[in-house]
Amino acid sequence: MKRTGLIAKKIGVYPLWLKNGKKVNSTLLQVVDNEIVKYIPPEKFFPVKSKKPAIQIKNRRGCLVVGAENIDPQLITKEYYNIFNDTGVTPKRVLRRFIVSPEAALQPGTPLFATHFKPGEIVDIRGKTIDRGFQGVMKRWGFKGMPASHGVTKTHRRPGNIGSGGEKSRVMPGTKMPGHMGNRWRIIRGVRILRINTKYNVIWILGHNIPGEINTYCYIYDTLLPLRQPTTAPNFPTYLPSITEESLPEELYADNVHSFADPTIEFKEES
Repeated sequence: MKRTGLIAKKIGVYPLWLKNGKKVNSTLLQVVDNEIVKYIPPEKFFPVKSKKPAIQIKNRRGCLVVGAENIDPQLITKEYYNIFNDTGVTPKRVLRRFIVSPEAALQPGTPLFATHFKPGEIVDIRGKTIDRGFQGVMKRWGFKGMPASHGVTKTHRRPGNIGSGGEKSRVMPGTKMPGHMGNRWRIIRGVRILRINTKYNVIWILGHNIPGEINTYCYIYDTLLPLRQPTTAPNFPTYLPSITEESLPEELYADNVHSFADPTIEFKEES
């Protein structure tokens, strides 16, 4: 079973403390106005264009189009507005696709919250790295550079020899050279959710290396790593407040994360 993910905005880095007293950095991701825009069944998402009989493929996947951040309909084109007008969803600034199982399909207009995930779950995050522009080999690839003295002239940050010499006598494909750095899609896998705020739909992710600049959007979905799958059942197909009778508290923490409402952590010296 594969369920949908969320579109989250990176809003900053924040420290948290574990119950053993260790300080960790975490990245704050806010889920802004996430709604299901459209569901594409497997027959239309992977159409069979061949004249031969269709091959029976087990566990064929469909697609959910998710939108984030409401936008004024007067600011968009008529063609873009028709995407949302057909399903009755408020026009969104950002659209993303998630591959899902047909059993996890959701109706258009279904809202998605940060409680789609639970604290302690392992997720994968896909985002675009920070655009650094045209950079040299020292910044782009971590080259050491040339010596700063002893007769070195105007080659302090240069790459050095790039030809292989010998019988090849050419620059090999894939040689690390100056060029455009950043602004590429990257996936960080196997990161852990430490804390969730249900009022503002904010998720605290362990680590400060989530790809992207502040106020940029990223995908967040269940991890694909086989050895880090959840041990407890997730909210399938998503968290629906109407079904759950009891309301959730404003702050949800993972088991080993220290809550700021709890007493201060103290360690006594052993005599």
